Amino acid sequence: MLYGSTLLRAVDWAVHPGTRIEVRGPRGDGPACAMHLLALQTYRPRKAVVRTIAEQPAATVCVGTTCSMPVSVPEQLTGLLEA
Repeated sequence: MLYGSTLLRAVDWAVHPGTRIEVRGPRGDGPACAMHLLALQTYRPRKAVVRTIAEQPAATVCVGTTCSMPVSVPEQLTGLLEA
C-alpha cells in the first residue's frame, strides 16, 4: 500500500500520455513565432513546448509515441491542438 500512489500515477501517465509540441523556424516575427506563441497559449495537460532555430517554419505535435505530420502555418497548428 506504500507505493499505491506511484502505481496510480504510472497508470494515469500510461492512459493519458504527455504532449510534446516542437516548433522550428527562423528567429523574429513570422509563422514560427506565431506558432510558438499559439503552442504556449493553448492549454494541454502535460504539455512541453520546444522551440528550435531552422530555415523553414514547421511545427509537430506528438502525443505519447504518435506524432503529426509537420505543419507550416498557425491555422494548421490550431487544428492539431484542438484534436
